[in-house]
Amino acid sequence: MLRTAENPGGIVYGAILVGALLAAESGHPETYTEAVASGLTGAAVFWLLHAYASALGRRVAHQERLTARVLMQSLGDEWAIIPGAAIPLSVLVIAGLTGSNLEDAVNVAIWASVASIVVLEIGAGINAGARGMELFFDAAIGAVLGGAILALKAILS
Repeated sequence: MLRTAENPGGIVYGAILVGALLAAESGHPETYTEAVASGLTGAAVFWLLHAYASALGRRVAHQERLTARVLMQSLGDEWAIIPGAAIPLSVLVIAGLTGSNLEDAVNVAIWASVASIVVLEIGAGINAGARGMELFFDAAIGAVLGGAILALKAILS
């Protein structure tokens, strides 16, 4: 998945964003609809803001005018955030459809986000030819960053 994406970092951003958002909101009672809507809204806003920041940075660096083409290119370049966000959101929806209570479903979605980060980090290491301790280090970095989402949940719950 990362190799074929034009912006693999965006996939990671999306997974991190929704995991952190769900972790931050996990202590608040809400409905499945509100949880999914919050994740979708957060991902969409983050995508738009990230695309805008990218376009503005490119415009400043290259003295470009703001045009529809510049905006559309940035929106396309940053689109990978949305599929990344879909990973934990899909888990949340599936958990809801299978009858899980909201708290359990949110926890599973948060863990899916954490797992995504670790798996994507390991995949990046394998794609780069990492082996042995280097691959272990890649996995450890992913685990630490995923752990930050779990720490956020623990602090805010």
